[in-house]
Amino acid sequence: MLLVGSVIKRMGLCIAVLVLSLLLTANGGQKQETPIPPPQEFKPIEYSRDGRLYRKGIDGKEMVLIPAGTFMMGTSAEEIEAYLKEYGDWKKGWFLGEEPKHQVALKSFWMDVSEITNAEFAKFIEATGYKPDGDWILDLRKVDLPAVYMTWDDAQAYCRWIGGRLPTEAEWEYAAGGPERYRWSLGNTFDPALYSFNRGYLDPVGRYGANGYGLYDMSGSVWEWVGDWYDRDYYRGSPQENPTGPESGVYRVIRGGAWDTGFFYLRTGSRSVGVPANRLTTLGFRCVGETR
Repeated sequence: MLLVGSVIKRMGLCIAVLVLSLLLTANGGQKQETPIPPPQEFKPIEYSRDGRLYRKGIDGKEMVLIPAGTFMMGTSAEEIEAYLKEYGDWKKGWFLGEEPKHQVALKSFWMDVSEITNAEFAKFIEATGYKPDGDWILDLRKVDLPAVYMTWDDAQAYCRWIGGRLPTEAEWEYAAGGPERYRWSLGNTFDPALYSFNRGYLDPVGRYGANGYGLYDMSGSVWEWVGDWYDRDYYRGSPQENPTGPESGVYRVIRGGAWDTGFFYLRTGSRSVGVPANRLTTLGFRCVGETR
């Protein structure tokens, strides 16, 4: 009976997604204005499990509470030298923008346990009528995969819909390292069996284990947009409490590496950049929410 119920549920989702795809193409493929919807008023449902506090919002996605804390952000010169000795084919220039290592204090926040999926993004479009700037399309075979081809504005629009936002770069790195402050989200020693990387395909969300905060796919899977503009020298003078990045810039920060990258980029301290209008098969996002 459980199997039959699961099949019926999945068929229902596929039908809903198919109907939505027809609606999206009904305008003859013409590009329309893409307003960002205002924050949605919705009272989240909170509950405890496995010693953690979770909540679900209007999109039905599970968020976990990331506790307030202080951590050392970035990579020190000594750590870079250690990496270069451990991995002989790595280059010092790859670490551009990760120095100096510096202390950051963050208040608590909620974070999506996994990246936003195609099914979840479809629900957003159905509820709001939003027209993505990116090239996102519905594929009934990929409802459980991360939603990709997302511009920065598309990602931010979704987060605003649930009453949240994209994480700051500091929040993302703090959450990715877990309470253990790991170099990769699941450990200080890289185990290739634990991550989606260096391959020719994308896995569904949550295929691999969660880190110490209960978050999936913080290393690998898809690059994730964060809220900050990029400045390679920002760490030299960034605020010690709740930094939000430069006031302006050309590029936005992306984090976490992707299914087609090497494991260097999967480090929790690794920084990379994306043009805000980028729409790539390797680029997705997750949201955060404020605590009271």
